[in-house]
Amino acid sequence: MINTSCAAVTRSSTLSFFEFSMRHLLSLFAILSVPALAEAQSHLLAGQWNISTPLPMRGENGQPTMVIRKGLMTITVAGDSLIANVKMEPQPGEPARRDQRLVGLRRDGTVRLLHVSTAALRGGSEDLQRQASTTYALDAKGDTLTGVILMQVEGIPDIPAFPLTGTRVTP
Repeated sequence: MINTSCAAVTRSSTLSFFEFSMRHLLSLFAILSVPALAEAQSHLLAGQWNISTPLPMRGENGQPTMVIRKGLMTITVAGDSLIANVKMEPQPGEPARRDQRLVGLRRDGTVRLLHVSTAALRGGSEDLQRQASTTYALDAKGDTLTGVILMQVEGIPDIPAFPLTGTRVTP
């Protein structure tokens, strides 16, 4: 009977030690993984940016004129992707523009975000629909954003790149 009691005490102590070790191991793992999870959720581009870029606008005589367009870009991290929502302010006398949603891979250095759409072109007496893509190539250094906007429209060759600048919106 004494041997049975000692065995029970020994077995009970072993389980407690095992449980104690597992709890500490799991706690240590949780503490060490918090910075990795935080890093996985953050990116230098993540946040809101006040942006501006010169873009063409149809002039009164039908010729495009360059105007400085301003807007708000919000960039979020979703797994290995970056998702941007761009809301440009309308020019005087112009209707509000639809927000533009861009996506790209999360990486260091220059990040490329892509938006694909259909462009409505007015040429003479006919309206044409063409496939269009807009790529934002962006770099951030602290609270300063720089980059270019590259546009491609089916049937329109050699669209120049437009510079983009921005500053981080601070809460």
